[in-house]
Amino acid sequence: MKPKTVTSMVRHDEQENSSFTSWACKKCTLINTPHATLCDVCETPRTPLAYNTDQSVSDSSYRADAPSGQQMQPPVPTLSISVPSYTSASASLKCLETSLPPSRVDINSRQLTEQVQQCPDQLPTEWECQVCTFFNINDDKRCIICHEGTRPERRRQVMHTDSVKPVSFPATPQPTSTIIGTVLKYVVYTPDLPADINAAELEQMIDLRLNSNHHIKVNKVTCHSSIGVGIVYVSNTTEKDALLNTVQSTVLDPKKNIIISFVRQLELVSYLVFDQKKKQTEIAVEVARRWAQLSKSPQLPACEQISALFPNIFKITSRSLDELLAIRTLDIFKVNEQFANVYLRADCSFVEDLPENITTTQITTAINTHIGGQYDQQTLYVQYNKEASSAIILAANAARKWINIDYLSFNSQVFPKKSQLAFRVVVHPVSSSVPINLITQHRQFQNAVTKHTKIDEKLIIELNDKSVYDQCLTVGALRVHDCPAMTIDPFTVILNDPKNIEINADNWYEMEMLDIKRPDIKQFVVTPEHPIFKYKWNAQHWLEQFERVKGVRDQQSDRKRHLLRVTTMLNTIGVIHNKSYTVETGGNKKEIKLKFEQLKTIAYNHRSKLPLSKGMKSVLKSPYQFTTVEVVNNDCLLVYEKLAADKSRPVLLNMANATTPGGGYRQGAGAQEENLFRRSNYYLSLDAELDDTKQPERYWCTAKGEEQMLRANESMYPMDEFGAIYTSGITVFRNTEDT
Repeated sequence: MKPKTVTSMVRHDEQENSSFTSWACKKCTLINTPHATLCDVCETPRTPLAYNTDQSVSDSSYRADAPSGQQMQPPVPTLSISVPSYTSASASLKCLETSLPPSRVDINSRQLTEQVQQCPDQLPTEWECQVCTFFNINDDKRCIICHEGTRPERRRQVMHTDSVKPVSFPATPQPTSTIIGTVLKYVVYTPDLPADINAAELEQMIDLRLNSNHHIKVNKVTCHSSIGVGIVYVSNTTEKDALLNTVQSTVLDPKKNIIISFVRQLELVSYLVFDQKKKQTEIAVEVARRWAQLSKSPQLPACEQISALFPNIFKITSRSLDELLAIRTLDIFKVNEQFANVYLRADCSFVEDLPENITTTQITTAINTHIGGQYDQQTLYVQYNKEASSAIILAANAARKWINIDYLSFNSQVFPKKSQLAFRVVVHPVSSSVPINLITQHRQFQNAVTKHTKIDEKLIIELNDKSVYDQCLTVGALRVHDCPAMTIDPFTVILNDPKNIEINADNWYEMEMLDIKRPDIKQFVVTPEHPIFKYKWNAQHWLEQFERVKGVRDQQSDRKRHLLRVTTMLNTIGVIHNKSYTVETGGNKKEIKLKFEQLKTIAYNHRSKLPLSKGMKSVLKSPYQFTTVEVVNNDCLLVYEKLAADKSRPVLLNMANATTPGGGYRQGAGAQEENLFRRSNYYLSLDAELDDTKQPERYWCTAKGEEQMLRANESMYPMDEFGAIYTSGITVFRNTEDT
């Protein structure tokens, strides 16, 4: 008769014996002790084992018409066994034990290993890639990491147990043995592998070094050099403790000075960097959710904004090594339509109190000099917050060598590297009538104040507790007794006073300036408190931007040229309002105070007549014997300056626009009149609409040669065809456009 399938009964106490089997964590692949209910490394709960007890038996074993005196033969089980990875070997063994009657089992460990490797029906939930050792789920036919390894075939092979001899199994398997290969239970991590050596070579180097130098027998080494992590498997607790407590670190390559350390647990911290030029809309939970989606993690990782000074950078703390291995092929992805650059297991450090004139490029160059290389932004990321004089440095992959450097050296100055920024806030406005101790001892600061400094109406407070710091910024306000409420802001506020900051790429040229939809100064002059009117001018920064678009004829470059000239005009307006500007000579900065002369403007038309001088003779005689006309290719204001220095009395001719004051100066046009406006206070004379000083005197000359004051509703434009406008008292304080 054909065999039929029946299900054998497994006793409840036999199922309970599965707790005596070592088990592999489904997340981090650690082989845990039989009695453990949580993974020793990642604390993932143990997954209950599934039992496959289907057996194909001969129908003759259960024949109802068998002779009563004939002894019934026990069923002969036929098992289908599939090849498991080492992570599920113990589970397969337990399944085999509970499926066979103890009286019929006689299998030594070697035979059992070979039999289990013949593909049981109970397949493991994961398979190990033979190329990169990553554990993939059964649904993946090809390794999702290296894309080279393929899932083992699910072959089936029948094994009969007729030939085995009776023997009994021990009730509890030894925790230091397994049916496949070596024990992978005792694990030590190395968190600082070099990224410029391939994984296979690192594994051999670690194995050789530990065996030969430290006499520690290594069962297996798995290295993931792309994220700088290695896993060392040893045989017992003694060797594990020796690695962690005695060896602690070892020189892997004396010639290259490669030193690796050994730790009990990994710090699985990575960083996501969003575009700092765009307004940040991401929140930590959305970033964490996207990370979990890409890393195929069922749980959200811990995610937080790194600092209020760097709001575009998020810190991600993964729950397992598998998360990093799943995401390590990505260096960028999107969150809410914004790009996030990924820095896996990067070293994060900070440098504070940097000099005002330093740039991001200079910081990056100094770091490259320290670690001996030339790393791109995807490996070495530097972001400088000029307002706070602080920089954040993320060093990943090969640039992780920066972790061994303790300071940043720049122009003979040394700035210590820090693992976190000082927790500073600014309380303002602080009235002079409020005692400082009432603020620093306020309950909101929870006795965490370590330093404080008062500058004008602002009080800088340094705290020693991040949670207090975060809470203060979240609340954002403070009240002392009956005094007016005060604002609590990040430390940038005190330095964010534009009067103390040079205009540069980070705060204007590559940021807000590029967001201007249409070049025009009018949109800014209606807001006189805008920072652009207060920034310190740095000609070198402006020239660097202008040189990039000078002579380039395309729409984008033309737009940027206009924006740069608009920026110059806005700064000119700011200088006139502040009546001062700063110049730098030989590294020394000096403030120049301006004393403006009284501007006088006279408009003429074809009917106007010049007034006669009281002492004028009826016949004019030229004071010179001859007149020389000289044409020079030079800036008109420079020529005017030279003639005035020679005691001449020059008059400068403005090739003016007849209908619009200043021509296209509001939009950043580049002709002569626009140039004159950007370099002086000339615009106050002609563009009465933007003259908020109300200082210039404006007249029109009558047909009788009299000067009459222009009324508020009268305009000098459009100019008469044979007319002119004369202005005296102009103050020039800016050089040519290319200097």
